[in-house]
Amino acid sequence: MIKNKEIWTKYLIQEIFNCKYYIDSISDNINGFEVVMSSSKNETDRIKVCFDGPILSYRSTDESFRQKLIFELTEIYSSDFYKDTTIFKVENSRYITWLKEESYEWSETLNPRHFCFLSVDSILDVVACDEPKISKL
Repeated sequence: MIKNKEIWTKYLIQEIFNCKYYIDSISDNINGFEVVMSSSKNETDRIKVCFDGPILSYRSTDESFRQKLIFELTEIYSSDFYKDTTIFKVENSRYITWLKEESYEWSETLNPRHFCFLSVDSILDVVACDEPKISKL
């Protein structure tokens, strides 16, 4: 069971997210943070997720090292919950709690948001101050 009772919701735009995606690239530079992904059904179907505002933290992990998370999500929501969805928003996030502890309790005015990309073969966690902009490539 998830200890802090995280609440996961699908972050999707139906016409874009109708399958799992691979993460093709992650770019973190002066222009912002960007994730480019390709569809598991059609590799020419690609999307770009851009975060223009501050990114407080991110981590990318091979899915084989996040099996506990997959087990917990399956136990609470079922595997159908994440089967055809890649991006999720996580409320009451353990990752955000950890960041707050590490920073000696940052200001709540930052309003951090945790987005989790459960891609085909990796998991990307992003803590951002703003919602992402998503577009087809």
